[in-house]
Amino acid sequence: MSAESSVAELLVFDTNLLLDEPLLIERSGAEGRGLVIPLCVLEELDHFKSESSERGQRARAVTHELDRLGAASSSGLAHDSPLKGGGWLRLSALGHERALGEGAGADQRLIACALAERARTGLKVTLYTRDVNLRVRARFVGLEVATERQLSAEGASSVSSGSVNSGSSGSTRPSPESLIEGPAWGLTAINEEQRLALHYLRSPEVSLVCLTGKAGTGKTLIALAAGLAQSLEQKRYERVLVSRAIFPLGRDIGYLPGTLEEKMAPWVQPIYDNLDFLLGQRPQRQPHRGRARAEELIELGVIEVSPITYIRGRSIPRQYLIIDEAQNLTQHEVKTILTRAGHGTKVVLIGDTAQIDHPYLSASHNGLSHAIERFSGQGCAAHVHLERGERSPLAALAADLL
Repeated sequence: MSAESSVAELLVFDTNLLLDEPLLIERSGAEGRGLVIPLCVLEELDHFKSESSERGQRARAVTHELDRLGAASSSGLAHDSPLKGGGWLRLSALGHERALGEGAGADQRLIACALAERARTGLKVTLYTRDVNLRVRARFVGLEVATERQLSAEGASSVSSGSVNSGSSGSTRPSPESLIEGPAWGLTAINEEQRLALHYLRSPEVSLVCLTGKAGTGKTLIALAAGLAQSLEQKRYERVLVSRAIFPLGRDIGYLPGTLEEKMAPWVQPIYDNLDFLLGQRPQRQPHRGRARAEELIELGVIEVSPITYIRGRSIPRQYLIIDEAQNLTQHEVKTILTRAGHGTKVVLIGDTAQIDHPYLSASHNGLSHAIERFSGQGCAAHVHLERGERSPLAALAADLL
């Protein structure tokens, strides 16, 4: 029996999906699937891999993965090569030149490859890409397209409001008597979701906490409160390290004038706002008066606000690490951050998956959702979705209506 007769569908991958997650091939190779990588994708990867940027690093990672899979196959990926999940993978040059000519662009050649594979095999063929224009063009010629593939039985998008994934208990909530109660740094939870979030933020057994929810639900505020209490009062952590993932500045802030602190000033203003509230201050007409205590803690090293760019390469032991706006991180960036965590470090990922600023990410495909999905059922991780807006009645209504 041929490999093609053992699959029900073919998946054709565009370059952007592979760059976002180099291990997507192995994860997608389930039984009943044939994976096809058009040669034009290899050409694009070859073009990107010489870059010193993050994109270049990912392109090299994908190339190494393909090289590993090819070395394990007797055909070198020229034919259907089995994958661990039960599916298979092959490279394809079908339709590249014959259908469109040598001057055809990568998108045209990718579409031609998918059409040729469908005509040759008679199987259902789906083109996976994040490129909106490519999806429009592919649908125009009758191809099925998608932006992602559900790779596990339980994804982040299936987590309902107020649900929790914690430890081996899956979505079971902890019993009321087991909750860590009481205020954190003077902040008291005002709804059940916040109580649950504070419990996991203060639980020594949980080293990764993901907090999701719309603006105004208190995600960043309660994360900072729990971090300050455990660092300054309980001495469980050496410091609170805070970073925000904002697409325009998260990659590079070097083009802004001034010192690092001056460059980051507008970028970290939301962090200062929350610190001012927790430290019992109110904004003053003189900015330095309003920030006096927050800046003092920063100068003492109790709180560190650092760009995400600077986290790479570090080892972070015994620290309380908060990553705000984590929905704007890619899967690769989340992996980079989590693999920096040393002994005794707690990582808190915070974000609203309905507010994506990154042009190549979506509500169900981003670093935050990926972390929630992959750590589901792990004893060291918890996810709490906060639904109720508590900032103000106006803010809650705006979050729902706008």
